[in-house]
Amino acid sequence: RLPFRTISRLSEGDTLLYAGTALGTIFEIRVSSGAIVRQFQPSTTVADIAISPDGKTLFVADGGTAVFMVRLATGGLTGSVDFGANVKGVAQPPTAKQLWVSLGNTVYAAPAEDNSFNPNLIAGRVTVNGAQFTRITFSRLGDTAIVIDDNFNQLVIIK
Repeated sequence: RLPFRTISRLSEGDTLLYAGTALGTIFEIRVSSGAIVRQFQPSTTVADIAISPDGKTLFVADGGTAVFMVRLATGGLTGSVDFGANVKGVAQPPTAKQLWVSLGNTVYAAPAEDNSFNPNLIAGRVTVNGAQFTRITFSRLGDTAIVIDDNFNQLVIIK
């Protein structure tokens, strides 16, 4: 059993499940057998996780200002990106040209730059007064983002 709440995402092809725990451990689980393949702990807690469209990088938001990049396969990214505000949600659209994060009442898209993402350049930003954005997901084509607003108990659709 995983401690407390879990955040999970399926990788492309639905063969591996990534589950992050409130204590910061992320488990890679083979869906067909339920076996834990490996585990890692890039931070002390997990607020949200996302998998790059190519399945090579896992993005981990721990509720602090940084998003950690964990290499899952050759060619994946490593390191972290500091957004200067607490990140509650993280996602990457199918194009992989941006890294989207939720920062309080703002959803922000940082453009890709030199095997990382530049949080100082504005590729896109949506702000809703009074909102408290958390998890982000994209439609299969990437033309629509769906963001959870915990404060107003609603979904926000961004096209």
